[in-house]
Amino acid sequence: MLIFFLGVFSCSFLVVGCSYLVVGGKWLSPYAPRWLSEAWNAYSWLEQLRKGIWVTQPPFRGGRYLLVMLAWRLYELYVAGIVLEALGELGYSVEKADANRFVLTRDNEAVELLLNSDMEGSRLLSVDSDKETARKARGRPDISLKDKNRERLLVIECKFSDDPNYLTAGRFKAMAYLYEYGAQLGALVFPELNSERRPYDDEDEGTRGLWRSLTKEGGLLCMSLRDGTGQALYLIRVDPAEGNDAEEAWEEAKRRVRKVLEGFLGPQSKPCAGQTAFERTLGLIS
Repeated sequence: MLIFFLGVFSCSFLVVGCSYLVVGGKWLSPYAPRWLSEAWNAYSWLEQLRKGIWVTQPPFRGGRYLLVMLAWRLYELYVAGIVLEALGELGYSVEKADANRFVLTRDNEAVELLLNSDMEGSRLLSVDSDKETARKARGRPDISLKDKNRERLLVIECKFSDDPNYLTAGRFKAMAYLYEYGAQLGALVFPELNSERRPYDDEDEGTRGLWRSLTKEGGLLCMSLRDGTGQALYLIRVDPAEGNDAEEAWEEAKRRVRKVLEGFLGPQSKPCAGQTAFERTLGLIS
């Protein structure tokens, strides 16, 4: 009997040395306190998650994982979180929340935030007289913000890349969303541009020039469009690795996003006010 108690005591006291008994559940489990069993189970799950979560970009490599997380999708959620927090600082609070839709209110005003969603009002009417095919082919901006009171729309395209070719495609994709939905503002959000990568064509070279202007203007640029209705396209730097730590990167990105939202949600939207470096790059002013 004494040997039995000494054995239990020594195994309970030297948990690390007797961990194999816990895993097997043959010696320690009947005598261990509940908190010890729960702590061990939690540790085991965390170990599995640590080894089994993979953040990646396509194409995928082989391997078995509990969970595969796409880096570009995480980046979209990161930007959406910044937009929501910036709206909160502007006095808006979440009234309703679904999987990809948020309704926020401030006094008598309401805005709707959509994630990866198509919207009514698309210019795409039909495909060979087939309206259902056209509906499925609508553009789905990564983030859309509707100002219901002033009937304005902001569409945001997120690109988690530093490739000039890919960012050029993203720039024109954001402009396509502007046209398709008749949005007042559009934005291309990305972390940075690798200037050492060779541009594919003159459009990519133009994107490199825009990046140089973007860095001079503190990570926020605005392009006025020649449509007479005040449409504009923003370039916004949102880099999770900017600055000294994650909190600093978040706050800096939020400052830029908030500036865009303040103009968009103001009584009179006046984008690109005072930003001339970008327009000079595009040859809009001398």
